[in-house]
Amino acid sequence: MTVMTVMTVMTVMTETTKQTAMTEYEIKKELLLKTHEIIEKANSVFNVSINMPYVSYKLKGRCAGQHVTSKSEIRYNVGLATENWENFLENIVIHEVAHYVTYNLYGTLRTRKGKIISHGDKWKYVMTKLGCKNIKRCHTYDVSKVSQSRTKSTARFQYKCDCRFHNLKQLKHKRARLGTSYICNVCHTKAIFIKQLSE
Repeated sequence: MTVMTVMTVMTVMTETTKQTAMTEYEIKKELLLKTHEIIEKANSVFNVSINMPYVSYKLKGRCAGQHVTSKSEIRYNVGLATENWENFLENIVIHEVAHYVTYNLYGTLRTRKGKIISHGDKWKYVMTKLGCKNIKRCHTYDVSKVSQSRTKSTARFQYKCDCRFHNLKQLKHKRARLGTSYICNVCHTKAIFIKQLSE
């Protein structure tokens, strides 16, 4: 092995060790700092004064990041950030901050039919101005390690009104248990829970 090869191997090992050695606290701190850095860049580039959004880390599953307009909040998936650190920092953070900046600059953008445009020309323009070279709508991370199982429940629950039986799925049964009333379209009486039909 040459000296250059040994140094390259040592650099790669150091970077890998550094990445795995980061605690969840350090990852969250770096994500917050990067978010702040990009907001400051946006303020400078667009000559505006956009406030720092609330940053949370409660996102799970397949989604890497999310901008919640109604709460001025950006959410990050710490699991995916940990697995894809460099790319996450350079792409996902800019992607989500670009949504926040676009909303602050242009408001909610809609098509003529009223559909919200999340990844339109204005967003792409903001992404470019913020220095993103890889403008994509979705990430391509391996989500097998962080993704929760999303198998749908096949449980059925029997309810009865004055004229017939109704079989409800788990979600409607849960809502009924929390107070939602289901009224029969035929006899217009409330359906009452009888029994669980299947698991």
